[in-house]
Amino acid sequence: VRDRLTAPLQLATINYLLSRDESALSGLLRLRRGQVSAVVSERYAPFDVEQLVDTVRLALAHHGALGEVRVRAVATGMTDVLRLTFPSEAVAVKPGDISHVGLDISSSSFGRSAVHIRSMIWRLVCTNGLRMPEKSGSFSFRHVGESERLSDGIQEAIPAALAHARGTMGRWRRAVTVMVDRVAELVDDMRELTGVERGRVRDELRLAHGAAELLERTDAYNLVNALTAAAHDAEPARRLELETFAGRVLRQQVGA
Repeated sequence: VRDRLTAPLQLATINYLLSRDESALSGLLRLRRGQVSAVVSERYAPFDVEQLVDTVRLALAHHGALGEVRVRAVATGMTDVLRLTFPSEAVAVKPGDISHVGLDISSSSFGRSAVHIRSMIWRLVCTNGLRMPEKSGSFSFRHVGESERLSDGIQEAIPAALAHARGTMGRWRRAVTVMVDRVAELVDDMRELTGVERGRVRDELRLAHGAAELLERTDAYNLVNALTAAAHDAEPARRLELETFAGRVLRQQVGA
């Protein structure tokens, strides 16, 4: 309902459904820019973007990382996303090719969304991002119960997610030495991508090798970078999906 109807129609639909239920239910209207964005239950724990930023700041200060962090990107809307990196943990994967460990932190104060914290790698030369898909490197907290529970969870999750990001950096460095064969077939089989996105990956691989034709052998580092480069032209939500897919490919090619 939330994704398909305008706010007034959403509200009318929910009111109709509630009126058909014999039990008396209380609800909460969530507003954004003067519009109804969601109808939530009394168990819902509000946690707006201002609270999120304050909580992240406190957590970074507590762990001595506030002076090291840099905000690389912000996206706002139904979901708010912060991309943070830590230049103090820079690694030269190749000469002059620097990457930082980082975190993606997202939250929505509407509907059934949650606070998500995910480890990532930020490649400085092209501002490509690489997100980890595995559960061990991401943490989620539903908007249920008390807001203090969300705050406590975020403060505990940030150092753990950073530790996983450092592990990902190790895989990222190993990707330079891992060779991938039958590249054209591999890209063609990436059904997670659209035809346009697969074309962009091929273009990036040709550019990486300075070749007019797509080579049948490359290293995992070039392959994953081509995937993250394809995410640049996408809108924010799709970009995060593509960067997560790139993280999955890194893990498949390099291993744990």
